[in-house]
Amino acid sequence: MDIANILEQRRKSIVNLQSLLDLSSKLNELSDEQKILNASLLSMMGKLKFSRAAAFIRIEDSLQLVVDKGIKSIPKCVYFSDFKINTLSKFFSKFQISNFFPVYYKNELLAVFLLASPFGKTNLTDEERHYGELISQITANALQTTKYVHSLSSAKLKAERHSQMLSTVFEISRDFSHLLSREKIIKMLSYHLMGQLMVNRFALLLRIDANKYDVLINRFNNSDEGTQLEITCENQFVNVIEKSEFPNDIADLFPTAQLLVPMIVQGETKGLLIVGPTLNSLPFDETKKLFITAIANTTITALENERLFQEELAKKAIESELAYALEIQKNLLPKTAPKLDKYSIFGRSIPSRQVGGDYFDFIMTDSNQLLIAIADVSGKGLPAALLMANFQSALRILASLELDLNALVEKLNSLVYSNTSPDKFITFFVAKLDIMSNRLNYINAGHNPPMLLRKATYEIELLRKGGLLLGCLDEVFNYEVGEIHFAEGDTLIMFTDGVSEAQNNRGEEFTEARLESLIREYNKYDAELLVEKIISEVEEHSFKSNYYDDITIVALKRER
Repeated sequence: MDIANILEQRRKSIVNLQSLLDLSSKLNELSDEQKILNASLLSMMGKLKFSRAAAFIRIEDSLQLVVDKGIKSIPKCVYFSDFKINTLSKFFSKFQISNFFPVYYKNELLAVFLLASPFGKTNLTDEERHYGELISQITANALQTTKYVHSLSSAKLKAERHSQMLSTVFEISRDFSHLLSREKIIKMLSYHLMGQLMVNRFALLLRIDANKYDVLINRFNNSDEGTQLEITCENQFVNVIEKSEFPNDIADLFPTAQLLVPMIVQGETKGLLIVGPTLNSLPFDETKKLFITAIANTTITALENERLFQEELAKKAIESELAYALEIQKNLLPKTAPKLDKYSIFGRSIPSRQVGGDYFDFIMTDSNQLLIAIADVSGKGLPAALLMANFQSALRILASLELDLNALVEKLNSLVYSNTSPDKFITFFVAKLDIMSNRLNYINAGHNPPMLLRKATYEIELLRKGGLLLGCLDEVFNYEVGEIHFAEGDTLIMFTDGVSEAQNNRGEEFTEARLESLIREYNKYDAELLVEKIISEVEEHSFKSNYYDDITIVALKRER
């Protein structure tokens, strides 16, 4: 197809930008909803070649016919329980109408266009339907603009009568805006109810769940303060309710009350203000009701701000304490790796939360003996961190007694079992390296088997010998002690399951197989760089997102 044909096809296209702009300009000049719908419908009929059409406008729970272009069988007014597309389609299909265009503004149905009897066809093309949808969108904007204009006009008529009230409400809002004490907020509410309306009896209920309310203040009967009330109501309170329409619960609890005023924040009813009679016995007219509504909403906003402020203070205090706890936990881990003849050693731990339950340690028992430990406490966060701190303290004390590994692990098991709940346990790996003989004895108490890479063969051995994890049984368990000999270039990697089980955004784990591959690949580096390389790979796999579990890696490498 040549360029001329393409341009001609575009010129003839239904969706003509200039015509849509002209229609939009015309609709915006109209201030009557019926005229707007009529103009839009005529444009749609002309472009889509329909001989019969109609337009309905939504009024509360009904659609009312306002423009009828030859569809005589359609009812003038229809009530709906909902305005979903399926509901509308099912209803209009009864009248052999399958082409209709709902007019929405921000997901709210404003009107509906119906089209019937197209010339020579029964279905609309995609382009024709697209055109109808564009007309509907333009119409929605015009209808909403008209609503705004009518609303502003109405407000202008009432402005003079309400000017004093608005001025007073503004002053009240200013008074409330700087209050962050619940007691002062209630005092301010009481002051304005009395000063502006001559009301000294009221109650304030805060909604806590469904129809349950806390009685924050009750000037009808102070004995109810601090209690909970359950108010039976089929619908959520959204409008001011007068005494004659009170739910039975409210009428029984507050027999002298005159008004029930919902206290709304961001479209949600957060409380109820129950208002008693005025001291001068004057009735509550519409202006006074508006005034009380403004006071109620201002009060609940202030109370919400006070609640959020207190929550923020508590959150900051917790964050401060957790930051301090993290600093303490960091100090429990080795600050520096020991300098060893013939060996390099390094460890690093990253908590999944601000504090974690992983632990590793290096303890020189004498000039030629190094105790190496790595542990993983069940659970996460602060509880796991507290258990880890106690475990670290116990290990340090027991290590100073120069016990053999079996006795050391048995005593740790007894301590963990005696001082924790049944659901708490610790996986633990401990080893003692003799630097002179290059021999390492170890016990694996239910921990991930460390990986020993043999430089000579590039084969990996798993250090499994040991026994049960700590804290499961309160009885003497004869742990098996394993022994290996370090040859020059051999590397031992100890880790927690947070490494092998680290997940990416698809839920795929890092895996021990990948860890083995990295140990072989990065074995040329010293212990510190080897650990950093592996952690970097884990972070890249997890996209540096919040870790599901704490991750800890310790590397021990014989250099010569």
